[in-house]
Amino acid sequence: MRYKEGPWYAYLREYAQGLGWLKGSLLGLEFVLRVFLFDAAGCSQFPRLLTFEVGDWVREDPVTNYDKLRQLIEKYNGRVEKSARELCIDKKALVDLRDALAHGRLLAADAAGPFQLLKFSDSTGGMVEVQFSETMTNKWLQEQAEFADQAARKVQEARKRLKEGELK
Repeated sequence: MRYKEGPWYAYLREYAQGLGWLKGSLLGLEFVLRVFLFDAAGCSQFPRLLTFEVGDWVREDPVTNYDKLRQLIEKYNGRVEKSARELCIDKKALVDLRDALAHGRLLAADAAGPFQLLKFSDSTGGMVEVQFSETMTNKWLQEQAEFADQAARKVQEARKRLKEGELK
């Protein structure tokens, strides 16, 4: 790492850990959504993901398809909203967060932070709208990771109810 010394090193290290936790939480959420949708579709043979290699052609199912997070949450919420509405998750907030991390601009006044995350819309008449603006403090990163983890726990509960026949 470039900044092995200096007053900002500890901050950058903590920031990197928080960002990694948040990314891991979002990836985990996407995976449990896919597993829930796999079970809900009545699929029988779970793909052997750890055996896949680049260039392999595999069967498409809810785990292997190209659905984006928005689509996964829509399908999941559509499945649980009638019989277990309390297990629905916030599609807009989760997708906005993921999209900002994937497509946003990260900047800071100096290397010591804090960092600002901005995301802009497509252009309309030469103008863009600011769609996301957050100061990425370590506290904020932790709160967002916990938010994604809470959503994943709801999906895990829905999967449990589905397997027990309590979710239609």
